[in-house]
Amino acid sequence: MDTPQPVSQVLGTAPSPPEFVGRPAAIALFGTSADPPTQAHRQILTWLAPRFDHVAIWAADNPMKQDQTPLTHRMAMLAALVQELIQDTGLAADRVQVYPELSYPYTLVSVRQARGRWPAGRFTLVLGSDLLTQLPHWHQVTELLPLVNVLLVPRCGYPLDPAGLAWLQGHCSQVDLAPIEVPDMSSRAFREEGRLAELTPAVWAYIQQVGLYCYLGLASQPQQQALPETHQYS
Repeated sequence: MDTPQPVSQVLGTAPSPPEFVGRPAAIALFGTSADPPTQAHRQILTWLAPRFDHVAIWAADNPMKQDQTPLTHRMAMLAALVQELIQDTGLAADRVQVYPELSYPYTLVSVRQARGRWPAGRFTLVLGSDLLTQLPHWHQVTELLPLVNVLLVPRCGYPLDPAGLAWLQGHCSQVDLAPIEVPDMSSRAFREEGRLAELTPAVWAYIQQVGLYCYLGLASQPQQQALPETHQYS
């Protein structure tokens, strides 16, 4: 697995992570493949930020996926998206942060690292509804779920699986559904169809700068591809 560069090396000096001294903090944990991060990731972060004391996000290698873009680049694209979100919305710089140190192939390890980082934290694991059927097969999932609450984010084309939801509720003390409509945008749609509308300007700029996904015939022709418009979500 590639060793990710610190965010400070990608986008300059990162703000210090909040400590939440003397009080428990509600912390959302959002791990994602981010190959690449999309407008949908941005909308989810926009929704999470005012509802939690802190949102910790990271890119990770998915043991169930092959031929992923090097982790260093996925982490950098995620950092670019977060910085863009902060600049566009005026969000406090310490409200949403990228944590390379939480990046592990298995979510249980990431959660344990977060618990070590914030011992008094109250953690909510953010999951897409498409993961419900996969969740029972995750690495040591019965050890993972007692450590967190779960927030399910609906994904277009992936209705809640009743059996999967029942299984999750039987293993996790609190399961909530985010009342949010995430746009039908995905990393796969960009990789397989070259749909630029899936991306934010900052992510597309990074792809062009580094030359990622050149097999799409997009990153190699930056003058012929217009930047996608910035989408603001409420």
